[in-house]
Parts: sequence; C-alpha cells; structure tokens
Amino acid sequence: SSRGGLGMLRTVEEHFVAWRFVGSYMQSWALVEMGVNRVIAASCELHDLVGYIIGSNTAVKDKVAIARTGVAMTSRSEDWRAKADHVLQQVTAASVDRNMIAHTGFDAVEHGDGVEFLRVLARGSLQFSDLHWSAAKFSEAIGHLQALRTHLIEIEEDIRSLPPELRMSAVIDNPPTTYVRIPPARLSVE
Repeated sequence: SSRGGLGMLRTVEEHFVAWRFVGSYMQSWALVEMGVNRVIAASCELHDLVGYIIGSNTAVKDKVAIARTGVAMTSRSEDWRAKADHVLQQVTAASVDRNMIAHTGFDAVEHGDGVEFLRVLARGSLQFSDLHWSAAKFSEAIGHLQALRTHLIEIEEDIRSLPPELRMSAVIDNPPTTYVRIPPARLSVE
C-alpha cells in the first residue's frame, strides 16, 4: 500500500497511465450526465439549454428522479417506459463508483495495471482501505458508461420523435384520474 505517500515510488509514466484511466472514466461519466440532462429536457419539452441549467444545479440522484418521472409521463408503450426506467436506474447505480473515483485520492500501480484508490471510511469509525481497479476493471466500467450514454441518446431521440398528442403536454392537458389539483388557496401560507 502507498497510503500516506501518494506517488512515492512510481515513475512518471505510471502516473500518466493512472491519470489516463481516471480521466477517461470521468469524461465518460460526464457524457452520461449530459445524456440524463437531455432526457430531462426532451421528456419535459424544454429547450436543451434549460435541461443543462437544471442538470448543472441538481444532484445526480435528483436529476435521475426527474428524468424517470418525465419518462413515465410519456405516452410511449409500457415496455419502452420500463426499459428506459431501467437505463436510468443503471445511471444511479453507476454513480456509486463515480462518487468513489471523484472523491478519493489515488495512486499509480506498478507496471501501469490500473489505479489504487486510497479510501478513507469515516462512518462511526475511521478505516483506511486500498482498492485496486485494474485496467480491465476500468475498461469494463467505461464500456458500461458508454453503453448507458448510447441508451440515453436513444431515449432522448425516441421522446423527441413522439407526435404532439403523445408528449407530456398532452398528459398535462388530460391528467390521469388520480391527479387531484391543489386549489391555490391551499398553497397560501397566510
């Protein structure tokens, strides 16, 4: 373990390999988040720029919740909505690794076989643990993110291709019978 001495006995080349792995992962993650922002915009019938504004001011779990709700409110088939929802749930699951990578110090591994993350766990007790991600693990994780991005693009395109009568605005114009409008007087704090 190299805990406490990040980078002490590694070559510059080994550091570049580690930085490349982490940078490639984070870029792939950024593209996934952009895809979620675009699904929000498409499902809520917003301009892409509004989707980016919402996305840049919203935590991942919240933006995924917004996107899942938007997808659920489209008039696509139940099967399509279930598949799109599954993709969005996979984004939430992948965010666990993203948070670890984004918020954990790391070091190069001898001979360039991945990265060693130097985790500090402080939940009622203080623990240190090293976690090794091999080149194969990074390749698999980045491949998964790239697949999620592709699915998000497809979801966005599917939503944008809906005729107006099947978009969210049509659902809003004809709300489900379970929807109960809250009278404005009930929203008052006076």
